[in-house]
Amino acid sequence: DDLGSVIVPADQILKANDTRLEFALAHPSGNEKEAGFIAIKCRPATDADAQFLSHVKETDKNENSFFSIKSAFSGMGSSGVSSIFKQNKVTDSDTGLTSYRIRPGPDPDFPKATEWMSKKQIETESLKPSKKWFDLGSGELAKVYLEIIGCDGLEDKDSGLQKSNKTDSFCTLVYEDCMATTDCIDDCLSPRLLPWMKRAFILRMEHTSSPLNIAVFDSDTGPMSKHQTIGKVSINLANFKPRTEYLLDYYLYESGKIGNREPKGVLKIRMRIQYKSQRKAIMSSLGAAPKITVNVDNSSDYRLIRKTIQGRIDTRNYDIETIKSYVDELKMYQQATFFIQDAITNILFWRGTYPVSLPFVPTFHLPLHSVTAFVMAVFLVEKP
Repeated sequence: DDLGSVIVPADQILKANDTRLEFALAHPSGNEKEAGFIAIKCRPATDADAQFLSHVKETDKNENSFFSIKSAFSGMGSSGVSSIFKQNKVTDSDTGLTSYRIRPGPDPDFPKATEWMSKKQIETESLKPSKKWFDLGSGELAKVYLEIIGCDGLEDKDSGLQKSNKTDSFCTLVYEDCMATTDCIDDCLSPRLLPWMKRAFILRMEHTSSPLNIAVFDSDTGPMSKHQTIGKVSINLANFKPRTEYLLDYYLYESGKIGNREPKGVLKIRMRIQYKSQRKAIMSSLGAAPKITVNVDNSSDYRLIRKTIQGRIDTRNYDIETIKSYVDELKMYQQATFFIQDAITNILFWRGTYPVSLPFVPTFHLPLHSVTAFVMAVFLVEKP
């Protein structure tokens, strides 16, 4: 939760000389009594500080210089710093094979064998059946078995001293009255969730038209940090056949309502649906999906749910980006009018649209659309 914030003037930071500065926090509610104080201590950089940073920049150019960078932070006594520079890949000098550290952790049943794996091993392992399933929701119409396998080509949302500092991604799903998150994979733009990780969910369906929303976020920690949205996808489960396993790739977009979108990565999932009654499923599809409320007990989960459903761009906000998206939508409708006029003209003038090829006869076109429209009009007049 947001407990308060303060904007520290730059001139006070520059004038500080290893002295304690104390500032009052501004509470989001505006109540000064609820806000606290924050104290900071800073000083101008010394020659030793400049030399240290230049050393980091030089060693950052060479991936094999990892240990020299880590040794530069020795004696600082910060576990957070050591985790930032934790080595996540090693290359065998003899075979040239690169192995990657499995994050967030290896298989508890085989910790030694799964601590380091090659890309091929990770890809093969990710497609194996999941070991843990989380049962969610209260619907009784069907069960949706969903496994989030991983992502490819995610946008890099992190920046730091090391090139290895990349997006720390995790997925959030919202379906009817439930939401869930997967494990987080640190510093990887093409992460894979392996069978022993939190990735498999049983979603209980109440209505066939309920969309399944999945979003990918970059995890940020800290009192003032918020998870950044990378992209989302909304899946219509009515398009899938029961008792059929699908392995699917979906492009991720910042919003489902903005035109001229560019994909922000690819989401890979595995899914199957098991209906209790096919008849009840068909009857359910005839009606509209009910309005469902998802309740959470903290603002962080609320923001995750809202961005998973709406995306990064909130089209209800009054800003230039939203207005531009509406203008683009109107232009698309204007382009569609040409095709509508052309279709009406073809039907009214009985223009041939369906090619027919017969032996010893040149190919000709039948006005199939006009015939269909004429028969429908006759039936409508004769049997209104």
